[in-house]
Amino acid sequence: MYLWLYVIVSARIKSISSIVSATHTFLSSNFIMCYSITLGKKLFPTSAEEISWAPSPHASGPDDGALTLELDAFDVSQAQNGMGNNTCAIKFMTPEEAKRFSINIAGPDHNNFHSVLFHFNPRHYERGGQLVLNNKQEGMWGQAVNVPLSTIPLIFGQTSCALIIQINGEGFDVFLNDKHIARLEHRRELASGKNSLFLNLPATDDYNNPENWVVYKVWWGNRPIMAKGDLSGVPGYKSFNSLHPVSFRCSCVRLLTFLFVNITH
Repeated sequence: MYLWLYVIVSARIKSISSIVSATHTFLSSNFIMCYSITLGKKLFPTSAEEISWAPSPHASGPDDGALTLELDAFDVSQAQNGMGNNTCAIKFMTPEEAKRFSINIAGPDHNNFHSVLFHFNPRHYERGGQLVLNNKQEGMWGQAVNVPLSTIPLIFGQTSCALIIQINGEGFDVFLNDKHIARLEHRRELASGKNSLFLNLPATDDYNNPENWVVYKVWWGNRPIMAKGDLSGVPGYKSFNSLHPVSFRCSCVRLLTFLFVNITH
């Protein structure tokens, strides 16, 4: 009798443990994803017929076959406390011969992605290989954060990679294969209240050069704040002060005053 009870209890505990593990862990070093409705949801693929997405090598522009997904129910007041939808996870593969690919996250007023809150762009051969993070406002790119590819986990030529983009009150924290590799601080204030952001995977760059990578899974939901401890070594940390532009305006005023004084004397 006791042996029978032990078997039943052990089986029940094992079952519960697997459920808890699946519910609370959507990403690990080998990219175990859970699509729990309580923590988030799978955005891609949406059907058994969809195995992966890749931009066409014959795409005529960024929009030609681009993958765009809605990141719904985002609230920055919740995200800054690690609550609500705040985390996008992507499982992907990039061939060894690929030159580049890019990821955009934009607000509801993006105007066909002419305005982008977050831009992630690994460039395999540029300047020895670098990751470029940036924003775009009405078609104009901002001040880039450049990270040498030699300082982060390998991206090109790997079987698969796990990318996490987590949004908080400070900006976009980027994790690659569990390593915190960069931060892009907010360049503009995010809309208050619940609204949708949009994930955009372009088919080409701005000059219609094709992107080359394969996306297997995309997940959107909640994960507790991952950026902890001393962040001083994280590229992009405290590198931009866009939400306090007074100093920039003052600098412009001082420059104009200097020019005026020198012109009139």
